Amino acid sequence: MSSIFKSQGQVDTTFTLVDRLLHPYLNQLETLLMDSVRSDIPLVNDSAQHLIRSGGKRFRPILMLLFSGMTGGIYDKCLPLACSIELFHTATLIHDDIIDEADIRRGIESSNIRYGNHIAVLSGDYIFSRASYLLAHHAGDSFVKQASNALTTMVIGEIMEVEGGYNFQATQEDYLNMIHSKTADLISLSCQFGVMVNTDNLKLMKAATDFGAELGMAFQIVDDVLDYVSTSTEFGKPVVQDIREGKMTLPIIHLRDHLKGTDWDRLKSILAHQPEDEDIRWLLQKLHETKSIEYAYQKADEYSNNAKQKLEVFPDSDFKTSLLSLCDYVVNRKY
Repeated sequence: MSSIFKSQGQVDTTFTLVDRLLHPYLNQLETLLMDSVRSDIPLVNDSAQHLIRSGGKRFRPILMLLFSGMTGGIYDKCLPLACSIELFHTATLIHDDIIDEADIRRGIESSNIRYGNHIAVLSGDYIFSRASYLLAHHAGDSFVKQASNALTTMVIGEIMEVEGGYNFQATQEDYLNMIHSKTADLISLSCQFGVMVNTDNLKLMKAATDFGAELGMAFQIVDDVLDYVSTSTEFGKPVVQDIREGKMTLPIIHLRDHLKGTDWDRLKSILAHQPEDEDIRWLLQKLHETKSIEYAYQKADEYSNNAKQKLEVFPDSDFKTSLLSLCDYVVNRKY
């Protein structure tokens, strides 16, 4: 079962309907994910399956399958396409961990720690190539073109994030543009694919694409907030990492804009250097005093509500109800 349905080892009742609709497909997806990167070469096989085996939310495949179910049905083509999207996402996580020098991902050793940077880079490349094969083998040119555009945008977003590190002058608009490219576009593609497998109705495809973009924005904002309010056990990776890497996420941008004098200077210094534990405690206190965490959650909630409105063009169904529930999950999740 996908970890999106689990909360402290228990099935979250919010997702009982999602599980009922998609359970057999998600079981098949897990098998297909492993099979798609399987190799006769032991190191290739082990390193490629390492992160997949650890689980994950499977958020993007779930979105695609729900949109497929809502617009005509979940057919043979859907699973390979959902698998390709999850593999693209997995490859980027491996590369992200190398860039960030992360040591934990999904509660286990990151690939770069387990295998070293060289093998981790190549494993990410290998997974990316297998995802590309699935996409080209099971979909037409229109799917390949849309995926290519989304992946190009995603890489640009990653570069924007690296470039923006330690940029104390970064604006909220800079941040939002970056996460739209880095995160929202691939989530948007997942929703778009779900409709494209069943219909060429432009109105429905646009609604799905816009839904994914809005939900993706909410997802990444909350992900950045969780770095300050979650625990490493809940989050599945180290927390308070963004500040150590000088990342200007929405809570930090809001905090900067509400500090003055020596407090403003201290925040700038913290972002420019490796912070001490005392600096982290001060930062967390200031984030709450300035209601910067609340502000970020409010923005995420706005995007989530915008996403819900995009579903109005679709007829009522259990699939639609599940998508509405996911909008709430994205804002309220703890991991």
